[in-house]
Amino acid sequence: MTTAALPGRRSTGALVYLIATQLISLASLLPWIVVASFLEGAQSEPLWIKLIMAAVIAYPLLPIGCAVMAWIAWRRGRTRAAVLWTTAPLAIVIPILLFGLTFGAGVELTGVSASGWRTVRVG
Repeated sequence: MTTAALPGRRSTGALVYLIATQLISLASLLPWIVVASFLEGAQSEPLWIKLIMAAVIAYPLLPIGCAVMAWIAWRRGRTRAAVLWTTAPLAIVIPILLFGLTFGAGVELTGVSASGWRTVRVG
């Protein structure tokens, strides 16, 4: 009898890692809701601002797409690929989170809405 892992057998630690990293990615969507709520399209803005706004609004596609790919890889028995797919969004989330925790105290978000200027103080 051999002690080699069966082809369909997966690591419990990898499963816990997949779930934990996807919970972190899910938590990153909470501040995204706040930031995205202040972004309103303005026709007079320069192109680079419009591109940044589009990237911020499209951000949820990254963790959702990577989560789907991770679970597909997990289902196919490709544990290493699943771990890589679920880690990819953290390459963006962790630096932003560290920046926010370091410099984010007392941040004010100001935006223009249909009813006028509004400011929200975070921290």
